Amino acid sequence: MKESLYQAKLLLALRAHPALKNDAVIWKISDRYNGGIPDFCVIYNGHTTWWEVKVAPRKLTKLQEYYLAKINGNVIVSAGDWKNNWIRGDARAWRLPELVEEIVRRCLDV
Repeated sequence: MKESLYQAKLLLALRAHPALKNDAVIWKISDRYNGGIPDFCVIYNGHTTWWEVKVAPRKLTKLQEYYLAKINGNVIVSAGDWKNNWIRGDARAWRLPELVEEIVRRCLDV
């Protein structure tokens, strides 16, 4: 599965989520000139969470690792199917709907 397809489906689900759709800004970052910038951010109630998406076997670059560490960003990893998704640092794998709920929870709990 292409990372862009996975990311598009994930962003669509987040933008449609009842807890985010009216009160959050979900900004897809498309910066062709600066490397290492996360894929998107969610701004809710004055707080921002940063997210980078990877579909296995792709890995973060050193520059992405650097910036994500600086801004306390999150990394979402998919095994390439809709059933096995992780947020880096968690041992649990989620199906896509469960992953969306976990991302929303983290965005609201900031």
